[in-house]
Amino acid sequence: MDDEAQAIEDLKNDLPMVHRAVQSMINQAAERTDVESLRDYFAGGAMQALISTSSAGRGEEFAVAERAYAMADAMLKTRGAR
Repeated sequence: MDDEAQAIEDLKNDLPMVHRAVQSMINQAAERTDVESLRDYFAGGAMQALISTSSAGRGEEFAVAERAYAMADAMLKTRGAR
């Protein structure tokens, strides 16, 4: 099995875990009623994703935080559109 095929197989095996984590975040967010705390919750999740998938280093903290809140605002806007 080549590296690409192995990577796809590994991803398939991890999907149930990823699904459970996302479902848990959705359930926790659904319990929140205060818009600001929900915004902060979404921004926290977005920031974790941004940090884990980027090479953001020192001095970029504010830029990462701004991007996280922009993503949270987009999530709230989309959520309200339903």
